[in-house]
Amino acid sequence: MRSGKYIAFILFLLTAFQLSASYVVCTTYPIWLMTRAVAGNAPNIAIVLLMPADCGCAHDYTPAPQDLAKVMQKGTLLIANGLGLDDHIVNAAKKVNKNINVCWAAGYRDKIDAHYFINPGNAKIMLDKIAFILSKDAPDNKDIYYANKVKYHLQLNELSKQYKQLPLRKSVVLQSSTFIHLAKAANYDIILAKKEHDAFLSSSGLQKLLLTIKKQKPYAIWAEKGCIDPVIKMLKKHTKLPVIELDTMLRGVDEPPEDHFIKLMRSNLETLQKAAKQ
Repeated sequence: MRSGKYIAFILFLLTAFQLSASYVVCTTYPIWLMTRAVAGNAPNIAIVLLMPADCGCAHDYTPAPQDLAKVMQKGTLLIANGLGLDDHIVNAAKKVNKNINVCWAAGYRDKIDAHYFINPGNAKIMLDKIAFILSKDAPDNKDIYYANKVKYHLQLNELSKQYKQLPLRKSVVLQSSTFIHLAKAANYDIILAKKEHDAFLSSSGLQKLLLTIKKQKPYAIWAEKGCIDPVIKMLKKHTKLPVIELDTMLRGVDEPPEDHFIKLMRSNLETLQKAAKQ
């Protein structure tokens, strides 16, 4: 039964490719969201997400055979994040399709952290790159891609402005490096609890972190929505700092609306604005 479903899936992908002048595969959920937004209602383009929508961070993901089947078609364009977030996915894709065309949306613009997309200002840069990539792949649609890019630029400009208008704070504790670029959007100094969300923190590391918090006096802890991290629970207990839960934009639903990435960014902003009033 499983092999039958696998064959049916391959046939579906082949049919989708044959009907489309442009077949685009995106490595990660945020790249997929932004690519769909730029493409909008453009004709003759199929946009596919390689990893499952609810999988989470690409760092924690190993491509399965049914996922790599999505990049086996001749003429596949693979849009990746870059910055080391999804290099292993790109390498796996190249093994099954040596002629695949790979482009990077974030590239190597900023080596501080790979989760470049979470900052509205950075997202503008990535939309520009995605629009350029898609226009080069399908020139007949370039006017549509440009118009969609401009439409979302306006909304991202407003979000960037509102992030800068958040109450001035000296610093914030981040659960992981995922939120570094978001903290930069609000001009906050950063105290990093852990580089990766699932990393282990030793007793000595925790004590050092608590001393840093005592010295710098951050206003809050930013953590992933639905956080069950024991380190964050300990920090909350020992520091009495409020924990603000934010969306990492790394996972979501299978069929989101076209402007879903904007809604996620706006939701994070509204969460921070609400916390500032408390």
